Amino acid sequence: TAEIIHQQFYIPNSNFIKLNKSPTGVGQNALMHLFEAYLEAYISSKQNYFLDKLNQLGSEIMTLFYSPKDGLIKEYSAANIFEPGHSFEWAALIYEASLHGSELTNTLAHSQLAAQAEKIGVVNNYLVLAEIDENTVKNAASFRIWPSLERLRYYAMTNNQSKVDQTITPLYAKFFAPDGLP
Repeated sequence: TAEIIHQQFYIPNSNFIKLNKSPTGVGQNALMHLFEAYLEAYISSKQNYFLDKLNQLGSEIMTLFYSPKDGLIKEYSAANIFEPGHSFEWAALIYEASLHGSELTNTLAHSQLAAQAEKIGVVNNYLVLAEIDENTVKNAASFRIWPSLERLRYYAMTNNQSKVDQTITPLYAKFFAPDGLP
């Protein structure tokens, strides 16, 4: 399967040229899930092949998608559009990868990424903005459930109980009916 991925979609050191969709460029979401697949393959098999692929892919992703100016992961390589939920998801993946020997934390600290997603992407009701660009007005925000779940996941993984508590109540109030069903 890994060889099919490399033949069809991902050529190392190519800036993901096979995935380029001008004018926005390459989208990070599929690559994030490929990173996640390499991580889980390594965890389950302990084969260094998957750890090497994870580190290489992670490094290329950070080079292309991490915006040092904004401190977040961009959604597209050629557009300054951010989904803070993905930065929380990346923070969780970087943290988990670091527990298994990944070098990615040498490139970007998970705590730094989460702190910036918190600062820019979480509004005063503790919900996570769906999307941010240079025109985003936080008061006119729309919310989806998954970004708040990614925030919850990161803080649960890193044992930050105060942030977990801060996330659960507004998440439940916004997205779950009184009978407990979404």
